[in-house]
Amino acid sequence: MVTTRTGSRTAIPALGHTFGEWAEITPSTCENEGLRQHTCEVCGTIESENLDPHGHDWENDFTVDLEATCTQDGSQSIHCKNCNAVTDSQVIPATGHSYGDWSTTKEASCDTTGSREKVCSACGDTIAEEIPALGHAWNENPTIDKAATCTDSGSQSIHCARCDSTKDNETIPLLGHDWSSTPTVEKVATCIEDGTESTHCTRCDVVKEGSEQVIPKTGHKYGAWKTTKAATEIAAGQKTRTCSVCGHAEKQTIAMLKPTLPAVKITTPIAAKKAATIKWKKVSKANQKKIATIQIQYSLDKTFKTGVKTVTAKRTAASKKITKLKSKKTYYVRVRAYKKSGGAVHVSKWSAVKKVKAK
Repeated sequence: MVTTRTGSRTAIPALGHTFGEWAEITPSTCENEGLRQHTCEVCGTIESENLDPHGHDWENDFTVDLEATCTQDGSQSIHCKNCNAVTDSQVIPATGHSYGDWSTTKEASCDTTGSREKVCSACGDTIAEEIPALGHAWNENPTIDKAATCTDSGSQSIHCARCDSTKDNETIPLLGHDWSSTPTVEKVATCIEDGTESTHCTRCDVVKEGSEQVIPKTGHKYGAWKTTKAATEIAAGQKTRTCSVCGHAEKQTIAMLKPTLPAVKITTPIAAKKAATIKWKKVSKANQKKIATIQIQYSLDKTFKTGVKTVTAKRTAASKKITKLKSKKTYYVRVRAYKKSGGAVHVSKWSAVKKVKAK
């Protein structure tokens, strides 16, 4: 430092600024300057300096700015990588519609027009057009619209193969009845009921008036008698024969066989208190060999159809006491000889019925 004295004063030289680091105030862009500043650390003086624009950095490929449509042009350009600036703008031609195949929206008929359309697959634009009416396709041969019957006329006409419209309508005359040469059986005669038959029309099956006839019943056609239950000396048997036509079975009773054992003769019973002793004539020794036991039946019913009880006695016996009778009641009693041999039952005739009143 140099000190200069002037008169009585001494001059001290300026120190000069002591600036700090530069600070970017406004960044520079592709086209515009920027600004930076730094400040004196001693006096606070600010010094400014412009920053040069750095220029555009263009991309290599085009960017599509507006997509082209079927009917409107699009556009493309080269863009700056750092800003929205563009260059080399170009037009992208409209693509035009891409229509598919025709689709029928309304079928044409013989006398009515139809319609069809096709649609652009890109934008959905639709083209429609009319399908002309087809006109009738008449069949060569007539169709029977109503068949003639025996009693009613019919009709026929030429039909359109597509819509069934008709032309050239004609009447078909009625046929009249065609009577069958062979009668028809309405009800088959059975063994026990008459049948019926009559003459029918072969076409409509109506019955010819006055042709009804009765078919006489056939009656049963029975086969031979077959024994279904053999008769014995104590029970009737049964035989059956069957009709070969309807299966009806006719039954007949086979009479009981005649008793084969010697008869037993009952004598007068002797009454006791709620009891009675039944007596009979003792069977001879010769006849005892033919029988097994003596059967005694008693009942309050003299016909022996209800409440019948049976007890037995030895073949050599001549009496049997019956107990547990009802006091003051009259009982009816009978006896017979009995024997069972080889599955067969042999008996004698029942004795005469005797009665006894219990005490």
